[in-house]
Amino acid sequence: MPNQFSKIAKESASKTNRQLKDDLARVLPMSDRRLNELLPSKQDKERAAELMAIVNGAANHNRKVTKLIENIDQLAGVTVKLLSHLT
Repeated sequence: MPNQFSKIAKESASKTNRQLKDDLARVLPMSDRRLNELLPSKQDKERAAELMAIVNGAANHNRKVTKLIENIDQLAGVTVKLLSHLT
């Protein structure tokens, strides 16, 4: 018998994926297809959203740089993917 929460979990995951995709599409000049090519996994999309939250946050420049340095291991891959699209 399936877990009683599996349907809710699938619906929540789907909704989260749509929200991440919408957020990324709003700030990145690319099609959905290209976005999915660059960031195929949910983890890539989540990291891109985290990167955007840091960059677009209210913190001053130095704090943003510090936050990026603190998270470089998690954000480096998605940063390179996104910047390679823009150049």
